[in-house]
This record gives sequence, C-alpha cells and structure tokens, in this order.
Amino acid sequence: MLWFHLKKFKLFISLSIFLIAFNYVTSQQLLIDSLTQRRTRFEQSQNFIKTDTNYIKTLYILSRSYVYLNKDSTNSLAIKALKLSESIGFKKGIAGSKLALGLAQIFEGSFDEGFKNTEHAKEISQEINADTIYLKSLNAIGMGHFMKTDYPKGYMLCQIGRKKAEELNNHEMSVMFNMNLATSFAILNDATQALPYYEKCLQLLKNKDDDIALAQVKSNMGYLFLKTKENRKAKIYLKDRQYISAQEYATSALISDPANLWYLDTYMRILQK
Repeated sequence: MLWFHLKKFKLFISLSIFLIAFNYVTSQQLLIDSLTQRRTRFEQSQNFIKTDTNYIKTLYILSRSYVYLNKDSTNSLAIKALKLSESIGFKKGIAGSKLALGLAQIFEGSFDEGFKNTEHAKEISQEINADTIYLKSLNAIGMGHFMKTDYPKGYMLCQIGRKKAEELNNHEMSVMFNMNLATSFAILNDATQALPYYEKCLQLLKNKDDDIALAQVKSNMGYLFLKTKENRKAKIYLKDRQYISAQEYATSALISDPANLWYLDTYMRILQK
C-alpha cells in the first residue's frame, strides 16, 4: 500500500504553501532563473572566490529550488555547496546543503538517508540559530513521516514546528505548518480537524500580499465544505474572486488522482456552480 500513500502524498505536497497547481511551477521557475543569474554574476566576477559564503548560500538555495523539478540538479548543486562549506567550516552552508539533499532523498522514497541529512541540518541550524533552515528541516522530516504513513509522528513534528514558527514570528513557516496540518487531516477525510488550521492560515494571510496562498486556502476550505455537504459555505469560498485558482486546483487534483471520486465530484460541482 506504500505506492497508494505516496500517490496521496503528491497531493499533500501540491497543497503545501508554495506548490499550488500550475502557479507553483511558474513561480518556482522564476526563482530558479533569478538564483541562476545571481550564481552567474558571482562566477563571472573578476574577484570571484568560490568559498564566498554568499555564493555558497546561492548554491544551496538554488539546489533546494530544484527539489520538485529536477533531482539531479538538486543533488549536484547541494553536493558542491556542501564540499565548499566543509572546506571552510561554514556551518550554515552545511546545514542548507544537507537540507536540500535530505529533501530530495525523502521525496524519492529514500527515507533513512533523507532523515539522516535533514536531522543533521536541523541540529546544526539549531546550534547556530539559523531559524529558517531549522524550521524547513523540521517540516521536511514531518512530511517524510506523513509519506511513510506515520501520521502521529508527522502531526507531532508539524505541531512543534507551528509553535516554534509562531515563537520566532516566522510568517512564511507559520502558514506552511498550519497548511500542512490542515492538509494531513484533509487527506484522512477529517474535515472537522482540518478546518481550524485552514482558518488559522486565513488569519495569518490577512492583509498579506500573497494571492496564491490565499487562493489555495480558500479553495481547500471550499472542497472540505463540499465534503461535509455544507454547500452554502463551499459556494462562498469557491465562487469568490479566487474562482479561477479553485478551478485550476480541482483540475490538477483530478489529474493527479483520477480514481478519487471526491475530486471528480468536486470538479463537477465547481463547473456546475
């Protein structure tokens, strides 16, 4: 049954904060293009030093940006950043590189290696107070446990991450952990547990310029209300100004899991409204 849960987890990933349907691919490619240009500027500079920590940081962030698009690029860039970081004892670079490697391994199902690298990244980042890397490492480990269908462990890690992100006032990761908690319950068809986390996301996104995340949360809430047969509420969320995003998401979900009657029903309901 692992293949079934891995297939389900593809939906989980698509629901995570930067992976909404078609919008994610476009935005991620823009990030990759920007980081690639920055890398090129470093390498073409007359005073280029390959152990420049800003250059190394560019490499490991770029490697992580490829995680969902090109595993080979992730691995080659992360290994390069790791070797350079180790040569000068740059702990933040080591943590960032280990995180990228671990993510790639987790998403290809190599859980033991992936957990080893992300745990190492978490330990180092906690030691040097690299908060974002620490939270992203914690999130990666949590997602890995969800992929392994160890839902209690994944839930516990996401709860730890949610509280830590709030403590550190890290808005991006607060939204991500709440979204992941909501999505994990949605996958388990527990709308009652999922909705409060989506509502928390709405609060966090209030007055924030993040239309993609807002569309995602509203779309997901709409689908859950359809699931609980609260059609009036579902219509409010699926028919507001983010309707197009909701329809695109439903199409993407249906394609990813055509045998799921919930997604087929959701897709047809949206088209009929």
